[in-house]
Amino acid sequence: MGQPLEDAIRSCLLATGLARRMDLNERDVGNIYYTTLLQHVGCTAYARETAALFGGNDIAVNAGGARIYFGDQTEGLGFLLFALGKGATPLVRA
Repeated sequence: MGQPLEDAIRSCLLATGLARRMDLNERDVGNIYYTTLLQHVGCTAYARETAALFGGNDIAVNAGGARIYFGDQTEGLGFLLFALGKGATPLVRA
C-alpha cells in the first residue's frame, strides 16, 4: 500500500498486543493478526476501482492517503479534490 514493509508487522504486533490485553482468546488474536496483516499489506479487492478513480496509481493514492489526517475536514477534502481523477479532464473529475 505504499508504506514501508515494517509498518505491516508493527501494526500486527500492536493489534495482537491490544487483543491480548482485552483477554481475547488465541483464535481471535490470530484472526486479528491476519486481518491486520492483510489490511496493511494491501488488499487488492478494490485496486482497479481505486486506480480508476485516482488517475491510475492506487499505490501512490494509498501512500499519500496514509499521511492525511481525515479528522481534519479541510485536509481530507483537499486530498480528495487534488487526488481524485488526477490527470483526467474536469468533466471526468466532477
